[in-house]
Amino acid sequence: MGEIASKDTPNWPAIKRIQKGASTTHYIGADGDPPTDIQIDQNGMLIVRWAKGYLPIADEHYEETKQDWCMQVDGEGNCHFLCKLGTEQSGGKTTSAWTLDKYWKEKAMEEKLQADLERVQAEKRAADAIKRQQQAEKDKREAAAAEERRKQRLIEEEKEAAEQRQREQREAAERYEREEHERQLRDAAELERRERAAAEARAERERKQAEQRERQRQREIELEQIELRRRQEEAERLAREEEERLAKDSAAAKAAQEARDRLEAETRYKKFPYIKLKMYLKKNGVPRNEADACLGKYELTKVAKKYNIELPEDPKSL
Repeated sequence: MGEIASKDTPNWPAIKRIQKGASTTHYIGADGDPPTDIQIDQNGMLIVRWAKGYLPIADEHYEETKQDWCMQVDGEGNCHFLCKLGTEQSGGKTTSAWTLDKYWKEKAMEEKLQADLERVQAEKRAADAIKRQQQAEKDKREAAAAEERRKQRLIEEEKEAAEQRQREQREAAERYEREEHERQLRDAAELERRERAAAEARAERERKQAEQRERQRQREIELEQIELRRRQEEAERLAREEEERLAKDSAAAKAAQEARDRLEAETRYKKFPYIKLKMYLKKNGVPRNEADACLGKYELTKVAKKYNIELPEDPKSL
């Protein structure tokens, strides 16, 4: 990259990602917001949209003019500033129109004219000094004193100019550091906001999941209670039918007793979840197929008695 008209001397940024199009490739820098965007077409022409801070002199100028700008770098490294004229509609697409910014060329010409003027003035002053020296040959001592005073004045003016340049450079550096610090603070605040939002979103998802699990658990309890009532009602119905049959047939006394035992078991273990009671038997040595064959709590109590398993008195002990 050749000399830049604004006298800025930027370095190329580190590249974060590459975006390839049909006729151009964009290299996106890992820097500002927005980041540096380096566009390269098929002919090797570069269009650079610099992030803020790389060209402080150009940044300051375009900040004052409020112009949208970019830099064009041709294949030979020549750099030109472009200004956006506006947008055009063609074939349903919006394109931007750019033009060469003449400000920098005019500024360079003004600086050259100013330098030429200063040179002419310096030459005129030198000629005047020679003329005065020739005219003051009769009083060499006075002329020498006048020349000494003139030299001293030039030295002081140069010293003041150097000090002014140092002050301006120091102020520019301080301004850049201040802006960079403010940008870092903004970036840190934005990162903190995003992390906080993500944490809140996770907490909300976890809360909804917990509520869903709780509703599912309540639904299972309700279904278990419905099943328990159905089994209890069925056991009571069977017990009544069995008692009626036993009243007619004394030989069926054993079946009636079993119905009473069923009712007693269903009543005694009313608050015991059927599934948990079955799992309790499996954990204490009852074969899985035999436990799964039990259709109700009464059958589970019979199997428990068969294997000499003492069922707990409190359903919480399951």
